[in-house]
Amino acid sequence: MYEQKVDGLHTTAGRDMFDQDVPSSSLARIPMLRQPDFSVTGRKEHMTQPSLILELPNQTPRIFTDLVLDFTGTLSHDGTLLPGVAQRLTAIAPKLRIAVLTADTFGTAAAQLKDLPVEIHIVRTGSEKADLLRRIGPEKAIVIGNGHNDVPMMNLAGLRIAIIGSEGASGDLLRAAHIVVTDIGYALDLIIHPQRLTATLRD
Repeated sequence: MYEQKVDGLHTTAGRDMFDQDVPSSSLARIPMLRQPDFSVTGRKEHMTQPSLILELPNQTPRIFTDLVLDFTGTLSHDGTLLPGVAQRLTAIAPKLRIAVLTADTFGTAAAQLKDLPVEIHIVRTGSEKADLLRRIGPEKAIVIGNGHNDVPMMNLAGLRIAIIGSEGASGDLLRAAHIVVTDIGYALDLIIHPQRLTATLRD
């Protein structure tokens, strides 16, 4: 449900570039805040569906089409989007459809994610997150989260990344993850620079 408009961003650029402010004209727009009917059938279809092919160790190349993220504690701290997140999400959007799942504890999700190429889904429980992921297609989804209610969807996802941030992380989530990082920027950079995934998951 969004139009991508990414001008002048190069996804192969280094971390410092993503920590700079990007003009609002470089960002895509999100028209609405989705309510908890978990419907993804309203997505606007593109002539070429976004996808990312990852060559993970000891596996045939895998196609991923969706990035699913928790908001509170993962993309934000106390309801405020963390530095560098907006620029990275904008860089990833041409490769993957992005869904942000949140109970919106601080009531800030819509404002903080305004003008970003993401879909917001209001969910209350871990089972609701898992139900939504099943509708999206878990085998082609990359999931990033930090909380206990992220565990059900994390167990389903094709690629699972846990974050130990300022709010900590659930022990059960860490056990379910393929990769654990300490910063959302590091997690998103793994998608922007997929060779890092190969290096981390190599036997």
